[in-house]
Amino acid sequence: MIVVMPASSEATAVSFVLAGMGVPVAKHGNRALSSRAGAADVLTALGVDVDVPLERLPVILDAAQCCFLFAPRHHAALRHAAVPRVELGTRTIFNLLGPMANPAGVRRQLIGVFDPRWAEPMAAALAGLGTEACWIVHGQGLDELTVAGESSVVELKEGEIRRRTVTPEEAGLLRAPLAAIRGGEAAANAAALIALLQGAAGPYRDTVLLNAAAALIVAGRAGELREGVAEAAQALDGGAALAALTALRRESAPLPAAH
Repeated sequence: MIVVMPASSEATAVSFVLAGMGVPVAKHGNRALSSRAGAADVLTALGVDVDVPLERLPVILDAAQCCFLFAPRHHAALRHAAVPRVELGTRTIFNLLGPMANPAGVRRQLIGVFDPRWAEPMAAALAGLGTEACWIVHGQGLDELTVAGESSVVELKEGEIRRRTVTPEEAGLLRAPLAAIRGGEAAANAAALIALLQGAAGPYRDTVLLNAAAALIVAGRAGELREGVAEAAQALDGGAALAALTALRRESAPLPAAH
């Protein structure tokens, strides 16, 4: 099982790509606190119930190959920080703690970090917590791998921490300006995600493919980025990613009332 941590709509799309390929994803996130749209906001706009009873989550994960772990439900004490975080309107230590507090106990992660100086300390902390493999990534000011230029990666694998850079060309993808891939409000991000799952091309798709390829490497399903991009493209083009979203909607829907 893997977790994809950035809060962007691209990361949510990556979750569906992986789930469609049979790679289970436990995504841990929140509503918008220091950004325009959090993972919970985008999923809600997609018709996914993010507030299901906790005991249903293992069943949803098994049936849909993905589930959403709504952070305030699992870490009740942290809800007291929500209002100050919104008032501050900037990234804080809580944006770094999320990947290390995933309630699913995942051992493989793709994590976006808002400032690359924190990547190595996070990798060291995750190694101490028993993480088997992870990529902690930052690209041109974004907490994800980007097609806008070079991205920095801190890789944890088998207890060793390494630094590397990733370019879109390395994955066989074209560069695009940041303006072409920046997200917006939840409704706009959800609409872009649906268009992607229905076959839309362009920089948004390439960003999803790049990050999905990295996640497949972390999951042990791909050896290098070009291979991961090709496999992720098949999941998008063959409808498997869209089917994963449909499954998550269905499995997270409220259960019929007992009579």
